[in-house]
Parts: sequence; structure tokens; C-alpha cells
Amino acid sequence: MAEDCEGIRTSSSRRDGCPSALRLPLAVQRVSSLAGRAGANPASEAIFYLALWEVTLGDNTYKPMAGSEVARDQSLSLAQAVRASAASFRDQIREIVGSEPIIETRDNEFTLATYGAGKYVKISHFSIKELPGCCGVAVLYHCSVATDFQSKGLGSLLLQLREESACKAGYSFAQATVVKENKAERAILEKLGWKELASFTNRFTRNGIIVYGKSLRS
Repeated sequence: MAEDCEGIRTSSSRRDGCPSALRLPLAVQRVSSLAGRAGANPASEAIFYLALWEVTLGDNTYKPMAGSEVARDQSLSLAQAVRASAASFRDQIREIVGSEPIIETRDNEFTLATYGAGKYVKISHFSIKELPGCCGVAVLYHCSVATDFQSKGLGSLLLQLREESACKAGYSFAQATVVKENKAERAILEKLGWKELASFTNRFTRNGIIVYGKSLRS
């Protein structure tokens, strides 16, 4: 089993052919045996407590999340997922921008551009990042479209591209925040099935913010 996204490891890995959940009774017997031999000998007591540490923790040690690679070991990285999704939408994007689209990646940031007519043109920039503390949620943020390419359906297309990317990367849920006054972006989100989860006022900017979410297809 994969790691539980919210905290502890819930591994059911095996060692010596025995599931970790079934090793504990055997471990207790082993510790009891060591305890019987330990007596008042300091060296033996040290061995006893080391054995206790090993068998009670084993490979089920409670520890901070090491990342989500275990949970999504069969999925693509975000960069790979974005490139794959961009390939899926290639013809539709090309029809809007008029030339071959390219994807540039840097960490969690992605740029959609083109070299139409031999000139580099930046079309859009967006970011996707895993929600800290939960490896099943992707946060979509900082999406912008160049002025020359607005009002052509690219915003909706890019949202679909980002949803597919998050899905290909193994995420089950996507989340985004939008300024209340941004009616255009809210309309795109709601048209594609995103639901309003909460709203609040940002104390730093004084902007009204709406939190949207959507379950991603498996």
C-alpha cells in the first residue's frame, strides 16, 4: 500500500516473506526471549533495547512524509504530464495561436510559447504544484494569457490542459483560488465543472477570494 497522504506511513511491505502487520507477534516473542536473557547485564540490556527498537519500528517507522513518489510511482512527473497533455491539445492550440506551440518547464512553472514567423512569442504562463501535506491534491495557480491571445478560447483550453496534466501526474483532486472580481476566470472554471468550496478576504491584499475545487477523473 502507498503512503497515507496526511501523515504516517501505512506500508504493507514484506520482509522475509512476512507482511509487516504480521511480524509484530513474532517480534514480541523475540524481544521477550532477549529480555529473559538480559538480566542485569548492561551489555545485554543494550542489545535488548536495540532489538526492541528494531522490531517495533522496522520499516513502519513513524516519520514525516518523504514525498509522493511512492503513492504515484506509476505516474508521470508534472513536467512529463504537461508535455504529454500539450501534445494532446497541440492541434487545438495551433489553430488558436497560428503556429507550432512549444512547452518550456522550470520546476513547477510552465510557459506555452511559439516561434511563429521566426520570432519567439510567449503565449501563456502557468504553475501547478502539489498541495503541501497532501500528495493527492494539485494546486493550479498563476495562469496568465498574453493580451494578443485573449478572448479566443485559449483560457478554457489551458484549464483543460492543466486538469489533464494533474490527472496524468497521479493527482485525484485539483484546487485553485480566484479573485471574486475576475468573472471571466470564474466563468471558465464553473463551465468546466469546478465547484466553489469557500470564500474569504485576503488580509494582505483586501481582495475577496474564492476557493474552487474539482475531482479529477481516474
